[in-house]
Amino acid sequence: MSYLGLHSPTDSTTPVSDRFLSEWMPSASGTYVKVYLYFLYLSRHGSMGQSTKDAARVLLMTESDILEAVHYWEEKGALAVDRSGDTDILVFPDLSLPVLSPDGPKQDPSGRPAGMSRSYDVSAEDDSALELEPDPVQDSAPAQDTAPNDSMAKVIHIAQPPVYLPVELAQYRKDPAVRHLFALAEKCLARPLSNPVASTLYSFYDYYKLPIDVVEYLIQYCTGNGQRSLNYLEAVARDWSENKIDTVDKAEFQTRRYDIYRPYLREMGISRYPTDKDAERFAEWEEKYHFTQEMILEACRRAKGNASERGLLKYTEGILRNWYSKGIKTRAQILADDQLHAKDTENQAAARKAAAARPSRTRKNMTYYHDQNSTVDYDALGHELAVNSGYPKK
Repeated sequence: MSYLGLHSPTDSTTPVSDRFLSEWMPSASGTYVKVYLYFLYLSRHGSMGQSTKDAARVLLMTESDILEAVHYWEEKGALAVDRSGDTDILVFPDLSLPVLSPDGPKQDPSGRPAGMSRSYDVSAEDDSALELEPDPVQDSAPAQDTAPNDSMAKVIHIAQPPVYLPVELAQYRKDPAVRHLFALAEKCLARPLSNPVASTLYSFYDYYKLPIDVVEYLIQYCTGNGQRSLNYLEAVARDWSENKIDTVDKAEFQTRRYDIYRPYLREMGISRYPTDKDAERFAEWEEKYHFTQEMILEACRRAKGNASERGLLKYTEGILRNWYSKGIKTRAQILADDQLHAKDTENQAAARKAAAARPSRTRKNMTYYHDQNSTVDYDALGHELAVNSGYPKK
């Protein structure tokens, strides 16, 4: 819900600038004028905790139409949206000052748009009201131009996706593209769409700004992989929106990456989807080592169970690096290398066993003994050796 913090009433009139009436109103649609005048009225006389959904009910409009009108007047310069804080603040400038530039409102050193006279919060998550602020001092410092972050956005940013009422969705279904989207979703999800489900699916287009054909591709891809959870679909929509996956070609590239690289993680026993960092690493394996997907999958299988999840990618890369250094390129060569390794291991084990069986020839184990049956006169032999060596006789 987008709550509006509003000031208490001060008088019984709502002044409208002549500039608005003469320059902006003639070319604007009646719906946009209606929204502008109502919010201008609320900024002076509204009750505390007023919301955009409440305004939509009063004006017999949809909340999305309300937000589109706000964005229209922001682009025209008739009002401004201050995005400097945690929430977006809609600001009515003093139209007696120079007209706001289409590139955005001027700002004072505090970051507030110059010429601010009345404001309300269009994205707060509680009912707290925002007190009116006095007009800032104009000559305190030179103003700076600030352009909107997303001038092409369909609506201004709000804290959470809107919850569309049945009457709103009925109106949106009049669009053949939206009607086809809902029909496709019912077929893929294999159930009729409840209002909450239809509301969430429509938010993929209206709030996350994904084109209808991209939303259709998203639904088909996720359900085709057995993922029918609405939370899962919304997580993918949010991810694609943040990463600007705004064409079917980009979506196909993104899903191909998942289809190719996710099996690597599965073979390692990791259930999550590959991150961008994972994808970069897998692509490096393919480009650096020139291994086929079959070879990489084999390395992933061998790594499983030999390292913690954090170390699995590093362990797998070590296997690939070893194969690459040996010139191994095929599965047959892997099997031959396995046999050679097994034989080397067997020979080493046999050598260790033989070494363990041989007596150790250390000085402690060497024994000297005198054969009692020997006829050698060792005393005479010692005397002869002494004489021959030049030692004096005793």
